[in-house]
Amino acid sequence: MFGGVIVKKLLSMVLILAMLFSLAPMAFGAEDEAKKAADSLNKLGLFAGTGTNPDGTPIYNLEGIPTRSQAITMLVKLLGKETEAINGTWEMPFTDVANWAKPFVGYAYANGLTAGNSTTQPTFGGNDPVTAEQYLTFVLKALGYEAGKDFDWRKAWELSDQLGITDGRYNENNKTFLRGDIAIISEDALDKPVVGKNMALITMIRQNLAAAEAEEPEEEQPEELEVEEPKVEAPLKPVIPEGIATLKIQETGDEDVRVFQGKVGKTYTATLWYDGEQVKDLKVAKSENSKVCTVKKGSNGVLSITTTGAGEATLTIEFFAGYWEHENEDGTVEGGKIYKTTNMHWYGYSGDSYKIPGVSLRQRGQYYENGARFGDNFGEYHVFDIMYNGQQVTDYTVTGFEGLEYKIQSDGTLLVYHHHKAGRYPFTVTHNGNTGSFTLVVSGIRPNW
Repeated sequence: MFGGVIVKKLLSMVLILAMLFSLAPMAFGAEDEAKKAADSLNKLGLFAGTGTNPDGTPIYNLEGIPTRSQAITMLVKLLGKETEAINGTWEMPFTDVANWAKPFVGYAYANGLTAGNSTTQPTFGGNDPVTAEQYLTFVLKALGYEAGKDFDWRKAWELSDQLGITDGRYNENNKTFLRGDIAIISEDALDKPVVGKNMALITMIRQNLAAAEAEEPEEEQPEELEVEEPKVEAPLKPVIPEGIATLKIQETGDEDVRVFQGKVGKTYTATLWYDGEQVKDLKVAKSENSKVCTVKKGSNGVLSITTTGAGEATLTIEFFAGYWEHENEDGTVEGGKIYKTTNMHWYGYSGDSYKIPGVSLRQRGQYYENGARFGDNFGEYHVFDIMYNGQQVTDYTVTGFEGLEYKIQSDGTLLVYHHHKAGRYPFTVTHNGNTGSFTLVVSGIRPNW
């Protein structure tokens, strides 16, 4: 974590801009203007939206109203500081912060990103909506201006109007501040210069993110990571964190899918997701056993998968995952795209269900075969049915889950408590001498909003 006043200001700039691209409100901005701004940010990979339409286009929810706790949480997560926030011990004066938000608010307070909303009785106002003056204050801080010195935060729009970030539409009479407003303000702030720096805000953001990444310990990359080799022998610098690619099936509503059972004769609409973002630049590199399913790619990377027969098929999908770049000794910069490959397993069935051979797991209708790596962050525990050759079994043993609590319940299901403890937890299930190995991935707290 950065130290010192100057470094904290830089970190504040990075966090604040991340909020620009994630929250997204629209009090008085025209809907088409907000949509255009959101589309522009989305193309830059800075604005993902809250979901996806059937045609694969993002749902921006431009009329939604975010809360202060949600805003702070998204700031920390977008910077990749979620684990640091959760694992840290933070002191703060606020008495009204929900338990799930305390790590994030504490982290933000310790780094000078928030001071709460009261000086006499310390409160944070986590359930309060983000107002225009609060959000504009975030933007101006990101640009290096100091509240109380360079501007009055209660009238932050006065300075933002002078800088050309806003156009006079915000004032003390504003009652509603929506996601579309943030989209408009965010895009307009990107090209504005940072105080004391000969660069625009977007350039400062990229530099700060690169500096923060350089201080993080290098992590082992997933086996499926495939990187285009640069012409130089210098180390690569991925711009985005590693993650797990999964499918979202529209017809069933299933998410985080790596193994799916499709009924013969039925067509399913699927989108690929990586690090919480829908991937549009992808292709099905190989489809083993076309007798089981056929795949067509539509616009925006939406896949149409038709189950044509019973059996097992493996879909190898290649997708865009980020960039690498390197500055040579002569000052020139080389770079390129990073592509990853991932395998999805599709089981076709014509009866009630397909029986996965050997030891497998079943959870909320999802099946995980031997060797699967999976996970989500909803709730604090997982409950699995242990399956063998398609049938649930209760006579089994479990090893692994180091650092987590687990037990075999009276009904034979496996209960695992992860308490949002970030990490990868391999475990093995054994039934009558047959084993299945799996990995549960927990990336930290994901509050239910």
